[in-house]
Order: sequence, then C-alpha cells, then structure tokens
Amino acid sequence: MHFSRHRLVILTVLITAELAIRVCIAETTEILNITVGKPTILSSRSNDNSASLSVSRTGIVAAFYRSSDGSTHYYRTSVDGGLNWSKEKPSPITGGANGTSLRDGGVIRATGSCYKIFPSWPWTARVFRFNDDYSEYSAEMVTIHFPEAAVTYREIGAGPPDGPRLNKGKMVQLPNGDVIAPVEGFLKGYTKYQTFLLKSSDQGRTWYHHGSVPSNLKDPHPEFPGEFLGYGEPSIALLSNGQMLAMMRTQHSHLRPDYKPMYVSWSDDLGKTWTQPIPSEPHLMNINPTLAALDNGVVACVYGRPGFHVAFSIDDGRTWSERISFTDLPVGQHTGQEDMIKIGPNKLLAIGSVPGGTKVFPITVERTKDPTPGMFELIGQVLDESGDSLAYAKVELGPNRYTTEYRPIHSENGYPTVTTDVEGRFRFESAKRGGALLTVEADGYLPSWQHVWVKPGLKPVEFRLKVGQVIEGTVTDGAGKPLAGVCVQGNDFSTVVRSNMLFDKNWHVHTDLLGKFRWLVENTLPTEANVRFVKFGYTQLSTRMSISRFEQPIVMYRLPYPENGPKFECVRVYESLPMDAGFDDDAWSRSPIASNFWSSSKAGGRDDLVEAKFAYDDSHLYIIARVGTGDATVSSIESTLEIFIDPGKHWSHLGPYQFAYNAKGRIKGAFAWNCPWPRARTTQNSDGSWTISTAFSWQILDMSHPRADTEVGVGIAHIQAEEGEQAVQRLPPQGGPPVVFRYGRLVLE
Repeated sequence: MHFSRHRLVILTVLITAELAIRVCIAETTEILNITVGKPTILSSRSNDNSASLSVSRTGIVAAFYRSSDGSTHYYRTSVDGGLNWSKEKPSPITGGANGTSLRDGGVIRATGSCYKIFPSWPWTARVFRFNDDYSEYSAEMVTIHFPEAAVTYREIGAGPPDGPRLNKGKMVQLPNGDVIAPVEGFLKGYTKYQTFLLKSSDQGRTWYHHGSVPSNLKDPHPEFPGEFLGYGEPSIALLSNGQMLAMMRTQHSHLRPDYKPMYVSWSDDLGKTWTQPIPSEPHLMNINPTLAALDNGVVACVYGRPGFHVAFSIDDGRTWSERISFTDLPVGQHTGQEDMIKIGPNKLLAIGSVPGGTKVFPITVERTKDPTPGMFELIGQVLDESGDSLAYAKVELGPNRYTTEYRPIHSENGYPTVTTDVEGRFRFESAKRGGALLTVEADGYLPSWQHVWVKPGLKPVEFRLKVGQVIEGTVTDGAGKPLAGVCVQGNDFSTVVRSNMLFDKNWHVHTDLLGKFRWLVENTLPTEANVRFVKFGYTQLSTRMSISRFEQPIVMYRLPYPENGPKFECVRVYESLPMDAGFDDDAWSRSPIASNFWSSSKAGGRDDLVEAKFAYDDSHLYIIARVGTGDATVSSIESTLEIFIDPGKHWSHLGPYQFAYNAKGRIKGAFAWNCPWPRARTTQNSDGSWTISTAFSWQILDMSHPRADTEVGVGIAHIQAEEGEQAVQRLPPQGGPPVVFRYGRLVLE
C-alpha cells in the first residue's frame, strides 16, 4: 500500500491527536470542589450536645439548639438555605435528630428512647409533628411493634425502662411513602448494641420491625483501641443507585482518645437485609454520624469526637477521600455531637459547636473532572526549633488516615521513604493526589507528623522538630503474646494528673499489632512516671514506676468472666449497713457466705481463703470480704484485693467497675474506674487475715433503681505480694505476681 506525503502527515496528526486525547482522558481525575459559606452563630455555647437540623418539603430549615447558658432550648427557621434566620423561639425538642420531612406535608421528629409501660404492651415513643413552616407543632405518642427488642441495661429513675432508641437518623421516606427509621438497641439475650430498621406506612404513627444489620457479640477488630459497643447510633441514606447505606458507632464510653472507628453496611432491598459491617476507610472517628446523599452521587457524613468533621465519598461510602474540619478539640472540650441535612441538590447544612459558639455552616459540593495529572511532586524541609536544617532525617509518605497518633517508620510498611539532604530538604516525585500522612524521624529529636492534601498548588511542607527521646515498651498477655490496642497513659509529674494523661498525645498512646508502644519525651528523660495500662477485658494496671522497667514486657491478664458463673444471694436490707460491722457481726447475719466462686490462678497464686457477703438497699450495694488463710503464721496483710462490679448484661466502659484495696485501705494511686470511690473500711485481723467492707452507690454503677431478680456480675482478684512487697506498689515483672481470680453473679433478693 502506498501513501502520499500529505496523507502521511494527516495520518500522523490524527494518531498524535488521538493519543493526546487518550492520555488526557487517562489522566483526568474526578475531584470534589467543596465550599463552606459564612456560618451563622446561633448561640455562644461552644460545647452543645443537642444541636440538630430539619428541613420541610418546602425547603424551610429549622435549627434546634441550647441557649448560651444551657438552660433553655430554642429553634430558628430559615427560608433561604441557612443564609438568614428568624428570631429564636422556645423549642419542644431537647435532643435527638431522628426525623424526616413528609411528601404529604409536615415534619416528624422523634426524641429518643422507646418505653414500655407494661411487659405485654408494645413499645411507645414520643414524636413531635411540625407543619411545613414550623409555626405549629404537636406532640404524640406513637406505637412500635417490636416484641423481640429488649430493655437496655440503663434504667431511668423509677419510671419505665427504656428500649430501642430513635436518637439518631435521619429517617428516609421511600418512593411508596413508607418511612424507614434507624434505631439502636438490643434483642433479648444479646449483650452488644445492634442496629435495627423500623417501618411506618401511616406517616410515622405506627411502626414495625423492618430489618436488622448483622450483629457481632465479639469485637471483630480487637486490635483497635477502645471498647467495642456493638453497632449503635445508626444513620442511613438512600443512595442514587437504589442501595441503602448505614454508618454506625462502635466505640463505647471511653477514655479519650481511645477510639474505635465507625462501621458501614449496605442494603440492596431497602433496609430489610444488610451486609456484614466493615470499618470505614479511612477510619472515621468516632461517634454520632449523620449521612446525606446528594444528587451528584456524593455521600456526606458529619461526625465528631474528637472534633467536628464532614467526610465525603464518591464510591457510595466505600472510601471517604475528602474531609473538612471545623474543630479538632477532644472530648471534654467538645462533645463531638453534630448534625447535618441536605437542603438542595448538592447543598448541605451542618450544625455544631466550635470555639466561639454553636454555628450553622452552609456547604456546597461540586463533583468535577480535573485534567491535571493524578500524581504530583511533594517537597518540604525538616528544621530544628531554631530553624537550622536537619540532614539525614527519614521522611515517610504514608496513606491517608484521619487519626494522628504516632506510628513509627518501618521499611516493612512498604510506604515511600526518603532522607533529607544537607539542607534538610526532601522530595517525593510521584505523590498520589488526595490525603496522605507525612512522618519524620531524626536521631535525638521527637518524631513529627502532618496530614497533607496532595493537589495542584501544594506549598512545600515544613517540619520543626523538638529535642527529645522516645521511650519504647511492650505489652503482652499472660501467655507472652503481644497485646494490640492497649491504652497506655502516663506522665512524668510527681502526682497523677488525669487531664495530662488523657489529653497529651505524647503520653497517651496505644500498642500496635506487635504490642509495642512509644512515648515521646521532650528534653530530659524522667527516671519515673505515673502509668496506667488499660484494655477492655483485661485487668488494668496503674502505678508509679521506673522508666528502666520498660526494658521488660508489661503483662496484662485476661478477665475470665463467665457469662453463667455461680450465683450468690444478695439480700435486701432496709437500713444502711455500718462500715464498722465485722464479717461475723449481726448486721451481716442474714447474708449467706459466698466462697465457691468460679476461679482461676495466674503465676502460681496461693489459694488463700476469700469469703464474701452481699446485701443491697435502694441506694447502695454492700460487700464485705475477708481475705486470708486463717493461719496467723501466713500473713495476707501485704496482699491486694481488687473488686470488680459489672452492673449489666455487658461490660460497661473499658471493663467492669474496678476498685483496689489492701489491709491499709484504698490503694494509693489506684483509680476507682470511671466513678467516684465508694465508702470503705478495712480491718486487720489477729489471725493474719483482713476484712474490707464497702458500699457502692447504684448511681455510680449505672443502676439508678435496683430491682429484685436483677443479676449483677462480681469479681474478686486476690493479688499476692512477692518477697515482702505490697502487691500493687510496682507493676509485675514478666510472669506477674501470684493472682487468683474469683467470679460470680449476684442475684438481688
């Protein structure tokens, strides 16, 4: 075949153009243009946990919030998408965000828990019904037919117990007019929170169980720090592809910042059945999600604790590639409880507390194609505090994550890593567009890390490192296996300062998959530190110890709490039991002696006699325990007794309530776990034994109104001293001190 010169030129141009187009198409990246408008300050209150939003079918928005002093609830309305707001009015809504607009008119808002007056009756809940402009509202009790739902472990005073909770949302109205509402709660016999869907076909007046998200009684990812709640605080959204998406909280009440990520699940049949939940990716931390699906296919999720954020997904919730943040304050300074609604095809309103007050933020999300290549050059410089360059520092370009706890640079991670030149400069030639985490390490300096967004126009990243050292340690279980996700707290002060232990990111860390943790110490290395090791389901360790002790592994023991251990009678009394009453005194004569506990021994624990008696009244649970062999030649005076109380069908917080005593009284430096110390008195006996008498308030045990036949878990750990030392004055060496664990369940008479 023969081509003329002109035809060859034309063909070459066409081929070149086609290749250019293909290259352009291949390099085109889909991005989000997120714009946050000017916020409106509704109140000067900067730590509000009840702010929420609703929108009617006519587009009128209502914002609900607390007054500046927190004493009153108000609401305002906006007819222009949150740009301008009406004067505030008293609000009937004091919390909860579960509701929706109705296509036939009006807005419904549920207020929280369901209640059951009599066991044979259906559940009932309070709902407020507004008209389209929110000028009028009425309250009504709706009926919920869900007989499989159980009472939650908390009780509200002496009133009816609460059941499934409608405190999150939003509700979704299906094309056929049915309304789907997400709720959290328990099925009978379950010990972890579950997510359910209710359906109403009469505008929210009557509800029936519609579907359930698969539950897990065991933590699917125990390597993550914190305590697994189950799946609670669910939010749902109807996606453009016809699927439903659910986002759920999995972290229980916790020490900050011990967080488990929120989990996601999908439904292909409008909420009847759901996929097994999986962690959000990257991990979104960690409570109170609210989803919104925009017309352009973008899914948004507002959430908090720590901080107040909105994350965005362009793949139906499988990954959350973009995020905006309004504050990063931790719990204690910020509740992390916000809300959000869709107010237009691609527009959102978010409400929450930030420094300066409770504010409403308008957000616009545009989904566009960007012809800019998806890989960019990322450059920066590492300096010391004086501004001098640091050569030979290692810099790692890690994947996007929204948590910022220090993770060391390891070659086995496989992440791109470079070394700074003599001027402290570093360069990554091909950084992928999107979020990433840069980590820097240099000898003699504290590591540093920054979250960056790789995109066109990214300025050079600068690090200024502080002089310091890294303390490393390892935590294992009793069998010597590494424990991941252990919360390790400490400080180098002469007395334990809780706020520092909880908030200081350098002294509040978690063990990795190898059981290793690292503290970052500025300037001089202390010789001792106050430390606490906590992991759900394990005995916590709390003491002051030498830094050199970390050269040996720290051992934590599993709490072998049986679900169906031996039961002991807890007698009802009608007068407070005196703390100075002895074990054999008349005041305790009605209480049978409990000694046949379910028990296990660690490190060769001596099976000394431990006897206990139990009683209760409306205000307190009373326990008296006698510890010792009864042989005056074998002293138990230097041993320790830890008492564990589990007030419900599942473990509260990071384990049961935990209290440590010895014969001299409460252990100095030990913590009453998540509550005030109870009243207590110890007595040393002439036969080498000792007695502890204590009274636990039901209020601090999450049980405001004890009832007959209620079961309460109880545990007694007898930690025996070694070589004449008190058992808890130092953390145990590898192998640990002799310990005998005893467990059972109290049955209230």
